Amino acid sequence: MPQLSISNKNLNYGVSVENIYWVSQNILRREDVRQSLDEQVILDILIDCLIEPLENSSTKIRDEFYSFSSSVEEETSDSTRRITNVISLTGEDRIEEQFLRVYDVIRALTDHASKKFGALLGVPPTGRSPRYFHALFLAFWEMMFKDQQKRHVHDVAATAEKVSGISSVASITTGGDWESNSKRQTIDAFKGIIAPSMEEVSDEIDPGRFGWSSHFETLLANALVEQQFFDAKQGFYTLSPVGRKFDDSAFDKVAKTLTAIANMGSNHTGYVAVGVADNQTASERVQELDGVSPVVYRGFHIVGLEREAELHGTDLNSYWTWLVQKLGSHPDLPEDFRKALARDSRIISYKGLAVGLLKVSGVEAPVFFKGEIYERAGSETPKVANNDYMRIFSRFQR
Repeated sequence: MPQLSISNKNLNYGVSVENIYWVSQNILRREDVRQSLDEQVILDILIDCLIEPLENSSTKIRDEFYSFSSSVEEETSDSTRRITNVISLTGEDRIEEQFLRVYDVIRALTDHASKKFGALLGVPPTGRSPRYFHALFLAFWEMMFKDQQKRHVHDVAATAEKVSGISSVASITTGGDWESNSKRQTIDAFKGIIAPSMEEVSDEIDPGRFGWSSHFETLLANALVEQQFFDAKQGFYTLSPVGRKFDDSAFDKVAKTLTAIANMGSNHTGYVAVGVADNQTASERVQELDGVSPVVYRGFHIVGLEREAELHGTDLNSYWTWLVQKLGSHPDLPEDFRKALARDSRIISYKGLAVGLLKVSGVEAPVFFKGEIYERAGSETPKVANNDYMRIFSRFQR
């Protein structure tokens, strides 16, 4: 847990508060995050995404929707029932996906402009801008998921240009409650300016374009304390200076690891990330051989897969398709398992580098590899002794 805790300049472990998104973008101050005001911003945003018409943003409204009460005897409020019904009808996974897609759009805009959030919008330099973030988030969310005519960010540069200086049209109050009419006025003003830079679509398209960068960072962060559900592989080509070739033994090792993750139980989901060096030595070797500058996040070195596609003599999409097909026809994996792997695996873009995510979830029985059962023990993949099989099978009993 110290690796995930918010740290400060006097500690040599944990997550520096300066690197947390809200603080690094000047949306909230350090003391705001320590007082959990980042959670408050997200709660306000979710209420406005799920409840119509817009409510005021206030302590009273938050308590009503999230059933905070000093009395355990108090009945569930009408507001709580309303938001619970909406969440049930929409689906938690869908709400999370939509939230992350909008969040990644905003991150893409600030990354492209090489400006912090407040500076991009032209917010006065007060050190915080949570209501501007809230309004911009709702503007994108409504255009992408709520409005009858859906819109999609197809040109990040054009949209970033529209967002630049957009705070001048905002109706943002400070202190106390943020009234719904002020929010609506600001959201609509933002939408009017941004919409021309977005592409009209007949339905939601390209769901993988935004949303996965944040999800990927969450996987890497969770891997620090849940190593048994995550593994990383720089790729499948050898890192020798000459005669580089596809390493089938490395591919088999990944296939074995996927079965071991599956054998942790039917209620767990795990990943193997391909294009992420599992140690600094491998990362430096990739940089030396392929000229790739790794992106480092939480101690992981993202090196991407484009370099392997070039070694394979094809483009990235063709190489990934070939890898997935190779996994989907692996002779030492059960047919249903390998088909599920091929179906659920995907390639994502993270800071300009392609990463392959091989996903394991929802298996109903232990998965054998070459007639043996393996499991995860931290970051290791030991073979299970025959006389210990019942322990693995018990994980799948209902």
